[in-house]
Amino acid sequence: MDEKVSTGILKLMFAAHENEKPLPENPILQVMKVGLTNPSNQYQNTSQQRYRVAFSDGREYVQAMITSAIMKTLGKGLLERGQLVRLNNYNFAATHKILIIQSCDLVSNVRPIIGNPKPTDEQESKANSLQRPQIQQLQQQQPLQQRDYQQQQGPIMSQRSNNPPQIMPPQSIQRPQTLQVRPPQQSNIRPPTSQTNDGDEGVFPISYLSPYHNKWRIKGFVGSKSEIKRWKNQRGEGKLFNVTLLDNSGEIRATAFNQQVDEFFNVLQEGKLFYISKAKINVAKKQYSSVKNDYEITLESGTQIVPCPDNDPMNMLKFDFVPISDLMNHEKDSTIDIIGIIKSADDLQSITTKATQKIINKRELTVVDQSGYMVRMTLWGQQAENFEMNENPVVVCKNVKVGDFQGRSLSVFSGTTLLYNPNIHEAKELRDWYQTIDENQEFNSFSGMGGGYIAMQERIENRKTIEQVKSENLGGGEKVDYFSTVAYVIFIKKENNYYPACANTGCNKKVSDENRDDGWHCEKCGRTFSQPNYRYIAPISVADYTDSTWFQCFNDAAEIILGCPANDLRLLKDENDSAHDAVFEKAYFKPYIFKCRAKTENYNDNARVRYTVANMSPVDYIAQSKEMLQNIKILDPIRVHILPSVNTAKYF
Repeated sequence: MDEKVSTGILKLMFAAHENEKPLPENPILQVMKVGLTNPSNQYQNTSQQRYRVAFSDGREYVQAMITSAIMKTLGKGLLERGQLVRLNNYNFAATHKILIIQSCDLVSNVRPIIGNPKPTDEQESKANSLQRPQIQQLQQQQPLQQRDYQQQQGPIMSQRSNNPPQIMPPQSIQRPQTLQVRPPQQSNIRPPTSQTNDGDEGVFPISYLSPYHNKWRIKGFVGSKSEIKRWKNQRGEGKLFNVTLLDNSGEIRATAFNQQVDEFFNVLQEGKLFYISKAKINVAKKQYSSVKNDYEITLESGTQIVPCPDNDPMNMLKFDFVPISDLMNHEKDSTIDIIGIIKSADDLQSITTKATQKIINKRELTVVDQSGYMVRMTLWGQQAENFEMNENPVVVCKNVKVGDFQGRSLSVFSGTTLLYNPNIHEAKELRDWYQTIDENQEFNSFSGMGGGYIAMQERIENRKTIEQVKSENLGGGEKVDYFSTVAYVIFIKKENNYYPACANTGCNKKVSDENRDDGWHCEKCGRTFSQPNYRYIAPISVADYTDSTWFQCFNDAAEIILGCPANDLRLLKDENDSAHDAVFEKAYFKPYIFKCRAKTENYNDNARVRYTVANMSPVDYIAQSKEMLQNIKILDPIRVHILPSVNTAKYF
């Protein structure tokens, strides 16, 4: 069926909106222009971007706002001039005749522009009525901080007057856009989300807030709340606290100072929903916050905070969960969302911080998920003190920080939102999965990969021979060097190649039974065990066709080479020496790909370079052959081009 433009429908849409009658259903309009509302601003999260689209009904055209999430579902991910679009769900801005598109479909490819559409009567009259004296008055009344912000951002409106997405009035009309002081069509936009109750009328999405909005109200979920912090300097002293507010469009940080701390600290509670309005919006100070928003809220004396009666705040939150197995793909100090089962929890511990010498409480949790991996996560302060281990709860962490301790770890900080056993389908699926697995199931860990593994991965593209490692003096400078090499294991020391470690999952600290009758004691965990968990720390001698050297292997790498855990090897040594020695003999003269770090260390006042294995794997001959052929092709593409195709698989 050949769809056609709903000619003249815009007048009916405006009339229905003004008279508060039902809007025409499923109008079909034609795209005239498309562009970002603010192309100079690079959002950290592209889902916050919005597009301005000019839609025509063949007689008139109107401006509309579409989020990037909706735009990605249309055609090639971006509308084109001349396409026809059906509006399934739409609304109008609160004070401007701008369409807010909530749902739409692409119904045709590019066609010639139909008719000679002109601006709607509402837009044209508004453009005519805004004369230069009125604009100058607006500029004079503009708050100083807002003008400072515009100066910081550059000549906003002069840029936009030449921007293709900007809809310009006819030439006979004065062009106030070049002097307009607010971002075009962004202020007072009604949220493009479905409303859940009558109290949500006029609520803004958090991602729409900016310093240009004077009248707004948001519905925010308090994801995290800091303790009251105090400061004292030459200017005086004061106090503050902050909260992270979330909805299904994004997040923003809100801070209260001094008197507002007394007014709002006990009002804003974690895990609750609130309507917030009449606060100040400033440019975010990124050095103090990791919240993913370019702006932040300052609570003032006139700020209104009203509890929301919504009983299910989960529909206000949006998550982007990362499987635990993918943590290596995220850099140190980045923030992510995860969901997992708390497999175990350590006792509360107290440590003294290096920076302030203050005592702070911490608690270590072991979190697992369906990817088959586990990770250690640290709670601090009140979150550590208030945690209670009831069975194995599901935990959702929004904006948890990634660390590189023991390969990869997680740390909860003031901007992290923690939810236990939330009412979401991902939590139910995780709970059902955990109830079906063996309670003694083992999970993979990151402990054998070492700190800085991501940085290492980025630097091991050039493989080295052992002779090159030595001649290039890798690790001989102040910085750590990383390399990979293919080498054969030629010798492993049979003595002192493992140590008694803490039996608490993820700890791995050395334990001792010296002067104790009750077992093996861990100083870190403060716990005592009847038996330790032995772990490898094995020096191995490796060689290639150029030279030989010694590598230091830790538990995961040594288990791959020897083929058995350290606990089993220790039992063999006590029970059967010949079987113990056979384990070593079997491990010799096998090739592996070693990924190592080289660093100079001082031992007995002697400086020497130590090569530590961060990761390793057996040689895959087919993959290695293909890689070698690719390298040869890069070096001599002409000669490789004339070589016959070879099926390397049959040779291995």
